[in-house]
Amino acid sequence: MADLPYFAEQLAAKAGTQIGPDELFVHLGYWDDPSRADTSQSELCAAQVRLNERMLALAQLGDGMAVLDVGCGLGGTLAAIGRRWRALRLLGLNIDGRQLAIARSAVKAGPVNHLDWLVADACAIPLCAGQLDRILAIECAFHFSSRQRFLAEAARLLRNGGRLVLSDFVASPGRASKRDAGLTALVGSIADGFGSWPQPLFALDGYLELAREVGLRPDAREDATAHVLPTFACVAGEHDAENAVGRAVGALEALVREGHLRMVLCAFEKS
Repeated sequence: MADLPYFAEQLAAKAGTQIGPDELFVHLGYWDDPSRADTSQSELCAAQVRLNERMLALAQLGDGMAVLDVGCGLGGTLAAIGRRWRALRLLGLNIDGRQLAIARSAVKAGPVNHLDWLVADACAIPLCAGQLDRILAIECAFHFSSRQRFLAEAARLLRNGGRLVLSDFVASPGRASKRDAGLTALVGSIADGFGSWPQPLFALDGYLELAREVGLRPDAREDATAHVLPTFACVAGEHDAENAVGRAVGALEALVREGHLRMVLCAFEKS
């Protein structure tokens, strides 16, 4: 994987430090009342926990399940799952082995759960079919080379009745086909700082159609755009606006605030 500026900064800050269980998230935060959001760093951490909790609620987890977290980052979601449920088979997958190195040292399975880590592509997961009860993909699918192939992989790996839960940026209605020079520049800035973003204006309807084609029934959905927006105010001061990461943060915020992109939380069930 390329040495992307965003991950290089994040990993440099975390490597060799004692990381608390609520400091292992690298996704957006969630504010119940965005109009009264505290944008301090401590509140960002709490907001990231809240978003994670919403994803776990959608997943409908239980004891004894086999759970795959795709794009698992530093392992925060698996750590939270492992603290709450028992007799689990947990697997964290990431294409960036540097993140997994931190996850391995920071996250422990506990005495009654089994935990493994896998460096792999989310569109070609080296696991046998039908062995998973739950798959999570929190804020990572926009990096995948093909959401269609990822959904097909999820359907292949899930048992009947299993659930896929994901959060993703999708194009607002009517925006999926519109590309002008300004929009193209913003998308390019995001890719420079955050990594590959091959389908920047992928529509929610596309998700729903592709999911049905591979046997995943849409079950629940939340538009969380307004609730995640305070994240940008929290991180604005952390990055130089002139470097690649700073430009990417600004470009993503612009796309969201101008209505091009929305953040959605979704659950699908394999029928």
